Amino acid sequence: TLSNLYEYDNTLVESSIFSLYEPSLRAYWKFDSTDPFMVLDMTTNSNIGISINEPIRVSTLFGNGMYCDGEDDYAELESLHNSQFSEYTIHSWVKLTNYTDDFGTVFGTVNDGRTWLGINSENYFEFKVLSGNELYISPITNNSVEAKLGVWYNLAATYSESQDILRLYVNGTLVSELGITPSHSIKTATNYNYMCRGQNGEYLNGTIDNIAVWDRSLNSDEIQYVYEQPLGFGNYQSFKTDDGVLSTSPALNDTDNDGLSDSEEVYFGEDGYITDPTNQDTDNDGLNDYDEIFVYGTNPTNNDTDSDGYDDKYTFLINETTGLRTNQTGDAFPLDNNVHNDTDSDGVGDNSDAFPLDSNESKDSDGDMI
Repeated sequence: TLSNLYEYDNTLVESSIFSLYEPSLRAYWKFDSTDPFMVLDMTTNSNIGISINEPIRVSTLFGNGMYCDGEDDYAELESLHNSQFSEYTIHSWVKLTNYTDDFGTVFGTVNDGRTWLGINSENYFEFKVLSGNELYISPITNNSVEAKLGVWYNLAATYSESQDILRLYVNGTLVSELGITPSHSIKTATNYNYMCRGQNGEYLNGTIDNIAVWDRSLNSDEIQYVYEQPLGFGNYQSFKTDDGVLSTSPALNDTDNDGLSDSEEVYFGEDGYITDPTNQDTDNDGLNDYDEIFVYGTNPTNNDTDSDGYDDKYTFLINETTGLRTNQTGDAFPLDNNVHNDTDSDGVGDNSDAFPLDSNESKDSDGDMI
């Protein structure tokens, strides 16, 4: 049957665009991580997006997606290509919550070449590219699709300077195309690339999911295949098997259960440190990374924060008769390289304590030992 013939074609398509030997897939964001701050790239290119103004993760047809409020929610990311695109494909699923008075951007590139995929002010899906000094906009045709609220749509758009054309697809079907002047090439700017916003705002009010970018122009069979394979893109072997953060668990936000999220440990470092998301004790000093940062104020990547030769972790025994600390190891004062022991546990180091065996006394101004 025709269906079976198409399945055979899909097998060929899968082997050509989702194999280990196809490097043109620059990024693939599934939004399935529970991390609220990052949009993790499932390819080995690690094109990580940073959430701005708290877009939220919501359940979608294919796991989780990212909901944007149409006012100021978005995600931004650095260059995907390290040079301007001359061949380009963008793919996304989108569901609108409300229309906006302006263009609602699903995905926009700026520093890789200015392109925008989204919904125009008349509520039609649209693809725009600034090439040469001309803004090319996919025209409204008899096949154009007017977006309805609360309905999931699959969008894909291609731009090709070798073919001098841009195309827009909705649900795997070509709905619009426009020729490009042969001498024109895509224009860039210094801004980020964006999800849910354009270069100058143009925010989306809706949910996006399963966004992918290729640095070549996919053909119609390939676009149809991607539309029919929303859950994992076939056998693409370069996808990371975890959540995109080193070797962490794809099901956990805090793989090593140390109180720090995987992204905070590896990428953000808002606490000032990059730590191991698979090890609660990065510097192996016996102290949990979270405790070192937020309880003790020590360096979780250095087992001797004050460099006095004594580890940050401090241990001791209590003499039941005297009540004093014995067998002291490590550093009772990990932020002070002048002291390390505190036998009477009065908070004053032994070498600064005039009465190191008396927790009620520490100073002796006249040196009379009283």
